[in-house]
Parts: sequence; structure tokens; C-alpha cells
Amino acid sequence: GSTIYVVANFSDATTNVDAVWLLVNGGLNQTNGSFNLNNLIVNFTYVVATSFENTTLNFTIRANDSAGNTNNGGSILVKVSDNTVPTIALNSPINIFNTSTQAVTFNFTVTDNAAPNLTCNITVAGIVNISGILAINSTSQANTSTAFTSDGTRSWNVTCVDNDQNVNTSATRSFTVDTTAPVTNLNASST
Repeated sequence: GSTIYVVANFSDATTNVDAVWLLVNGGLNQTNGSFNLNNLIVNFTYVVATSFENTTLNFTIRANDSAGNTNNGGSILVKVSDNTVPTIALNSPINIFNTSTQAVTFNFTVTDNAAPNLTCNITVAGIVNISGILAINSTSQANTSTAFTSDGTRSWNVTCVDNDQNVNTSATRSFTVDTTAPVTNLNASST
């Protein structure tokens, strides 16, 4: 989605420069045809498609004079960075999960368009509980949190960052730690 502006000028000592082309990765992208482009500044605007993320684009300007002579200017290489955030799927625990143990195992899968590994954090009740998880792209990650010493309901989510600093946070789920057994009161009639 970024815009690249390519500006060039050409001259020919004998005849006119009649046409100028912008080539991207060797393919024709735009043409600027006129009768006389000698010593004029020629502007091209190129919008980078998201399919070119994590690649290098090769821009070349080609000029043609009235006699049919063609010449290419030098190449300009532009590295297109990654702007796509990773996606995070929470595998477990399911939303509104109840457990009678103090340790909870969190499982998630992070998927990125380019990075083989991502760095993730698990946040519980608004505080990072497990940090610096090295997650493999598109692979399920299981991490056991520190023990929760008090009963209660807590929210959790996962935040991941790829190699180009694109950050995303998953949806938020909740779980309840309940280690206290119910109290039973028996009432019997007097008869």
C-alpha cells in the first residue's frame, strides 16, 4: 500500500527523447510518451501491492529517442518490508474454563506471513505472566503458567511480534481457578 515516486530526466544530443518507461522487476509498468522529453523531469508513481512484502523491487527507467535508440538508466533497488501482523489462535483453555488446580496450561498457535519464529507473551489479568516465548510459525505452543495461589476468575490473552516489529494481540478469554471444595450441611428432621 505504500507509494514510491520515481523521478528521472533524459536528454539526447541529436534527436528527441520521445518515450520513457518505468520497468518494475524487468516488466513494463508505466509509459510516458510525448514528442519531446529532452531535459524534462519525468515522474512515475508506483503503489506497492501487499503481495510484494519481504521482497526487493527493481526499478529501471527506459528511454527511447526519435531515431529508435533505447537506453536503460541505472536500477534502483527498494526493499519492501513486512507490514502484516501475525494472527493468533487460542487453543486452550477454552473460554470460561474451570479448573481445580493452581497451574493452568495455555496453548496457542501464531501464524505469520514471513517470520519463521515470533516472540510472544501470555498476559493474565492484565499482567504479563509468561514472557519471551519463542514461538514457531504455525505450530501449537503449550506453556504452563506459574501457580495461581488464590481462587478466582482471570482473563488471558497472547501478544506476539514478528521480525519486522508487527504486533498483534489475540482475543481475550477467561478461566476460573477453584481449589476450594464445596461445604456440605446436612439437616435431618427430628422424627
